[in-house]
Amino acid sequence: MLTIPNVLLNDGNRIPQLGFGVWQVSTRQIVPVVSTALEAGYRHIDTAAAYGNEHGVGQAIRESAIPRHQLYVTTKLDNSDQGHARHALEDSLAALGLDYVDLVFCHRADPDTPLEETVRAMSDMITAGDR
Repeated sequence: MLTIPNVLLNDGNRIPQLGFGVWQVSTRQIVPVVSTALEAGYRHIDTAAAYGNEHGVGQAIRESAIPRHQLYVTTKLDNSDQGHARHALEDSLAALGLDYVDLVFCHRADPDTPLEETVRAMSDMITAGDR
């Protein structure tokens, strides 16, 4: 099994140095693929609403014997969701079937949504304790 070191972030949290990304993993394959990654030692799973496989990622996590607090789950805001980050995060949490994710990225900057607006919405979620 892999032993992947963690990196200390500026806010005191730690993130596994190596993550397992699930872009282009089909909904049919996602549960066994993520399950195999977790069995191999990965503890950071990277997904996105745009990938269409968050439900399977969450299922594999829930079915694993690994306590949730030992995993690091990231997802991403799609361009069309950057103006309403909180709603998009709630949708991702529902799809994943998880109470929280550890990190939310902007998939890429949306030229039609001011970056300050997205950053403010994400900062507000942290302040409110929506982690």
